[in-house]
Amino acid sequence: MRPRHGEGPLYADDDVCSYRGEVMSKLKGFGAACALVLAVSALLAGVCTGSARAGGVVFFIDAQHGWESTTDGASKATAWRTSNSGASWKQLATRPYAITAGNGASGGFFAFATRSTGLWVCAGHTVLRTTNAGASWQSLPGVPGAGSPGGSWLSDASFATTRVGWACSQSGSSGLGGSITKTSNAGASWHVQKRIAGTDQSGGFLQVSCPTASSCYVLGWGYKLGGLWATADGGKHWTRRQLPSDVFSTSIDFPTADSGWAVGYGGVMYATTNGGRTWHNVDTGTGEDLKSVSFCSSKIGYAVGASGTVLRTTDAGATWVTLSDPGYDGMDYSEVQCVDATHAWICAEYSGGTWVYVTSDGGNTWEENSIFLD
Repeated sequence: MRPRHGEGPLYADDDVCSYRGEVMSKLKGFGAACALVLAVSALLAGVCTGSARAGGVVFFIDAQHGWESTTDGASKATAWRTSNSGASWKQLATRPYAITAGNGASGGFFAFATRSTGLWVCAGHTVLRTTNAGASWQSLPGVPGAGSPGGSWLSDASFATTRVGWACSQSGSSGLGGSITKTSNAGASWHVQKRIAGTDQSGGFLQVSCPTASSCYVLGWGYKLGGLWATADGGKHWTRRQLPSDVFSTSIDFPTADSGWAVGYGGVMYATTNGGRTWHNVDTGTGEDLKSVSFCSSKIGYAVGASGTVLRTTDAGATWVTLSDPGYDGMDYSEVQCVDATHAWICAEYSGGTWVYVTSDGGNTWEENSIFLD
């Protein structure tokens, strides 16, 4: 077994923990992106596509540069960075995290606009920003939707360009109500574009997918209550579009302004080619709950879910192939992030921890890529 963090000769300096994943090991922390629904535990904080750079506990801006958050199982969240596809990780900073109703114990999620500039959202309500790839972080007080433990929390963020991005939030322990906010300066400041109240017959906002500076889609929480909110004019106007009512939707991804996918319970998947105005059913070949979908181009995408389910398409979702389970004992995969034709990351909650796997050959083989902590 490889040495643990802080032990042995794996360190080039005190902050670097280099490893190759030959032996399965737990990642003690788990983040907002690695759970099914934030209102139940820690939110699956976003699909990731090559254009719509959405948030995640494991977040890669490209095939080499990424960030990951962990927790120590008590009170501390830690941010890490890699510049070599996860072969080694550098410890960046620590931050207290909170265990809150509806938010679980969250090390947070990341959303980066460039290799240097991005956000670290801890426990949903503490927003930090960096302009030097995480070497230092500055607090962003007063971000709309980032409340306090037990109050509202940010559930996802996504940058469409190097400056334009959106975030969404949920309110209260029930997850009802929330807001959609926008930034035009790479996260330095935010303003509310859409707000729904807890008394409205709508769930809170769950997930963001923004393929362009003009188009953005926000997934609501629930069945008929959630639906989909869409804008085609940079957020000046938001339109509610209904997802199929017989499915609990857990994740969306829009690799283009018009084409998108939604997945949910029972292995269901729906696709749209007109910005969510209409949807058609896609046969995934599985009956397992799907929890995350991610496209890195208009043709190549992945979907993951319960019982070790990992699916891939290379023909724009016309057909889906079931890949070998990179873990064991049928892990429940709750996040997938596809950054290019060959590189993708998935994570799974298992025995109280989170395990991360990476492929560099388009899903044919996977390696364990977790940070190993006590």
